[in-house]
Amino acid sequence: MLSEGAHCAQVSITVTCLHSFRLPRVTPAALLRLTQKAPTARSAALGTKYKTDDAVALGVKDNISTIGDTVTVSTAGLSLSFDMASAKPVSLKNSKGDELLDGSAQQGFYMQNGRNITSFDTVTKPDAPGKPNELLFSVAATGQQIGWAFSGKNSYLTANCTRTKGFELLRDAKGSTSATVGVSFALVGKAPYSIRGIALNYMVYDSTAEGEPGPAGVALHYEAPWENSTWNPPAGFGVYERVDAAAEDETLFDFWVEEGFPHPRVSGAWDRPAAKAWLTNWINKTYDMSNFAMVPHNLSEWREFIPLAKLADAKVLWFNFRAWDYTSIDNVNPQMFPNGVADFKSFSNDAAAQGLRLSTHRMSGGLDPRDPDYCVKPSPGLLAWCNATLAQPVSAGRTSIVVTPAPGTEVQSGKAKQRCSIGDEHFDAKSITPLPSGDWKVELKST
Repeated sequence: MLSEGAHCAQVSITVTCLHSFRLPRVTPAALLRLTQKAPTARSAALGTKYKTDDAVALGVKDNISTIGDTVTVSTAGLSLSFDMASAKPVSLKNSKGDELLDGSAQQGFYMQNGRNITSFDTVTKPDAPGKPNELLFSVAATGQQIGWAFSGKNSYLTANCTRTKGFELLRDAKGSTSATVGVSFALVGKAPYSIRGIALNYMVYDSTAEGEPGPAGVALHYEAPWENSTWNPPAGFGVYERVDAAAEDETLFDFWVEEGFPHPRVSGAWDRPAAKAWLTNWINKTYDMSNFAMVPHNLSEWREFIPLAKLADAKVLWFNFRAWDYTSIDNVNPQMFPNGVADFKSFSNDAAAQGLRLSTHRMSGGLDPRDPDYCVKPSPGLLAWCNATLAQPVSAGRTSIVVTPAPGTEVQSGKAKQRCSIGDEHFDAKSITPLPSGDWKVELKST
């Protein structure tokens, strides 16, 4: 229900996303295989496109060759060949000329929507390439296109998306864009673990190592080829030859230092020696992560767990976030810590003096609707899946409003997607119903 004076013209319908990370093993591979799902917002993207269908580049030099029906893109690392009649990979060779693929038919690039798979069937060199070593893959029947610029060195190659076309028009069987088609890439090596794939950013999901037995090749998925806003990067992935574990670690250092991966802050330049030194230090600090779980009920009980943890030879004090959680994401529960963050820091310092680290179960980025800093009065920084305007002024006490959504926006399902703000007010919607006029009727929950 709207409060007195709620007659603002701008409406934002917001959704807060959570991201989780996993750390499989203590090696460079562990650090570089932090999994981030591609964005899940399914609305038409806003902002300036970074992928374009009319890119013009003067003086672009590449290393693409055509022999018969085969087109090959060569890099300083690996070389990848495609059959021009089918757009399927037919060869992957290292710098010595050794073939890395098995003799089976390779999938290469294909579109996937659930269990429905459609292969790209045309590969060409663009008339106006935007980057060196760019190839354009198309589906002749439906017109979808995606471009990739290839590069590489040592034992790997990289592919970075340069353009997309036609994905924003796709719908699922029910006519919704909630299951928009993604683009996958798959290769099968001559032997298990002989070639591997890796996501270069969060726009690509790497499922290479999932399942049993171990991976025989590459399995990568670009979930959001329809996404073309300025705040997300173009998709990128890598493929590398895995000779043994030591060689793989060296290749992963290549990726970490040379290919724009996020990295820790260090003194001086981020180079190979700095990366190796940081990793060695990180391994030494995290090798023993034996946890001592504790459930304190008040401030004094926190310190009572320190001697118990020392007796158990634990290195970490672990507690559930509910022990200190609060409605504010930037604060702690004052009932547990009367002096706020200062009390929590004091305990942390006491634990550190005893050689104990702190660990907690905590989802990242979660905002409570009661958060006084960001939600009670909606922050302009909250992500909105839809921006709309009121179709007409409304008065206090109304339980429904009619809004005009931004062009191309579709109603999204799900509880989290029906939390709304109008000006300085934040409220929940019971339902959002499209009207014949193109406006939406939003039924508000009573407060």
